[in-house]
Amino acid sequence: MLDLQSGLLMGFLGCTITFVGFFIAFLIINHNQRVEARKKIRENHPMYDLMKDMPGVKYGDDCQ
Repeated sequence: MLDLQSGLLMGFLGCTITFVGFFIAFLIINHNQRVEARKKIRENHPMYDLMKDMPGVKYGDDCQ
């Protein structure tokens, strides 16, 4: 049988583990959304269309 002290301790530990797990999931999702937002900003700048056609370089090169 569980007494009151053990029940409260298990409840506290369960809540703590749950909050820590949700916080870690929040940080991971937030990081991934920021990375995708930066990628969209990088792809929408004015010179992107010109630089994407340059051969051999990821972001383009102005020397030919």
